Amino acid sequence: MKNINETSEIREFKKDLQSGIINVYATLRKVNKSGTIRQIGFYYTKNNKLLTLNKLIHDVTEYKFNDKHNGLIIGGCGMDVAFKTLSTFYSLIGIKNHELAAKYNYL
Repeated sequence: MKNINETSEIREFKKDLQSGIINVYATLRKVNKSGTIRQIGFYYTKNNKLLTLNKLIHDVTEYKFNDKHNGLIIGGCGMDVAFKTLSTFYSLIGIKNHELAAKYNYL
């Protein structure tokens, strides 16, 4: 597991998420032919602006990022990979409420 240096960006995101003032969104960018690898983009809204979470999730989880499709490369099948990604990310930044990982929408 990676040792996370809690930046001001992470602190602000955690505070906003836990207070319910932001909404998180996932968008499926690409699925490989076998259906076992997906490229997903993650975003959140704050002050009526759509902001990306991709870099922050990539930095914390070390999931690979594909610039061409603007998405994180997530392996797995038979599961909700957006939930898995958010749950892993939240856990690594110290959010223990896994119900928050289920509170996202697809764009």
